[in-house]
Amino acid sequence: MADGTIYIYFESKEDLILSIFKEKIGAWIDELKKKLEACKSAKEKLRVIVDTHFRTLYENPHLAQIVQIELRACSAFMRGGSAPEMRRYLKVIEEVLREGKEKGEFRRDFSEWLAARALLGIMDEMTTIWVLRKKLQLPAIVDGVLDIFYNGIGGV
Repeated sequence: MADGTIYIYFESKEDLILSIFKEKIGAWIDELKKKLEACKSAKEKLRVIVDTHFRTLYENPHLAQIVQIELRACSAFMRGGSAPEMRRYLKVIEEVLREGKEKGEFRRDFSEWLAARALLGIMDEMTTIWVLRKKLQLPAIVDGVLDIFYNGIGGV
């Protein structure tokens, strides 16, 4: 296939990258929701979310490169071109946090909206470091990430 042939199907490289992201994140979220159905607690669900996030990108380095690097250079993404997909992913996290609050697994005095974005930010940064430097074993840091997320860095 000639290099230019791809543009018969996509208007630009940005359009191609955004399409890949939308397709992959949709399937990722669908698979994640199935995994969460088997979990008994909100803490177990959060572990599955973090593990799935890290493991999916770790096992698919080309996808990780697109999600962590190429997508950030995509002006359509930065203008909100994937907002529905990201909102859907964040909603899954928010629902787990809300469930944990309702079941007494988590304290009640925090914003699910803010906490979901904080957790996604941690996962995003760790994945970016891995993509750029390959010095982390993403699946190996799941428990460390959750420890910091659950316990913060407050004093004893």
